[in-house]
Amino acid sequence: MSRRIWMVVTASALVATITVAGAGGALGASRILHTTHGTRSALRARGRKTACHLWAVVNSDGSLARSGCSGTTSHTSIDAGDTNYDVLFTKSVKACAFNATVGSSASSGTVPPGLVAATSDVGVVGEGDSPDGVFIEAFNSSGTPTPEGFHLSVTCGHPKSPACDTWANVKSSGKLVRSGCTGTTSTGTGGSYDVVFTTNVQSCAYQATIGTSHHTDTSPKDFVAVAGDPANGDGVFVETFNSSGVETPEYFQLSVTCGHPKSPACDTWAVVNSDASLASTGCSGASSTTAGRIGTYDVVFTKNVTDCAYTATIGSAGSSGSVAPGFVAVVGEGGNADGVYVETFNSSGVETQEGFHLTVVC
Repeated sequence: MSRRIWMVVTASALVATITVAGAGGALGASRILHTTHGTRSALRARGRKTACHLWAVVNSDGSLARSGCSGTTSHTSIDAGDTNYDVLFTKSVKACAFNATVGSSASSGTVPPGLVAATSDVGVVGEGDSPDGVFIEAFNSSGTPTPEGFHLSVTCGHPKSPACDTWANVKSSGKLVRSGCTGTTSTGTGGSYDVVFTTNVQSCAYQATIGTSHHTDTSPKDFVAVAGDPANGDGVFVETFNSSGVETPEYFQLSVTCGHPKSPACDTWAVVNSDASLASTGCSGASSTTAGRIGTYDVVFTKNVTDCAYTATIGSAGSSGSVAPGFVAVVGEGGNADGVYVETFNSSGVETQEGFHLTVVC
């Protein structure tokens, strides 16, 4: 694939009209932002280095819908057929894990299947790279670069042992690049990997996203799926697949969310079985039901999640090994501020019942 700087590619401005499918039709047409080196520098300078929550919801036109970090900016550009997004926070994220899911910023409607890949903004040639940035590329279900809205969550931290932040960056060879947990290991080849932390992660939600820990000009359009590690309660089993659904070695980023506080506290994550039954959650009183047709789900917590980001990964609730590849998309649940609407698709883009892991960050 041609040079694509993961998000802002060239100094020349491109304006294009795009349409994203929605409930009963198009969600709307929007315009690709006019992006230049100068604009990008101005955007970066806008935010100060302050404490903030590292998540963002970005529209298909590159505009920022909402974020947990004041001063966050986002934009997009198209170059030689690539659709790239750049999300800039106000603190360094170069030693973190990035998880992103195709989705809408709206509280209703549907989203067509698609994929996103994430990498660091450091190393974006000719664009004044930033350690504060995440670079995203989006594809439709056919693997064609296409404007897509998405939800992004960034997980950082590396406390001293025995404390353990359960996130990791893993190479396609299975080698661990870095983690928030001293003593973490990663093994595997051919698209099957075991990431083992130093704390039990069985009753948790796993988010995995294709992408390297550093900026790259390669363009993976591939699937990832997760399950518990059948051999180790501290581990997560991750599978990566090419666009044809064949297990293939790929770089990926993994974040694990645990915790189950007593009611009325609520940790907003859930693992949902393909039949819509709730396998586990960090929120006492949460529920999961079908949303009226195959492959659609309503996951409802006991607190408002409207102004939040939702990430989801196809996966198994147990430690049962292999999981089929597929797409997942997220939207706010119309009519219920406590809910998230999730759609799952098989690798051909057909709505199909699939288990998934859902994490909501606010």
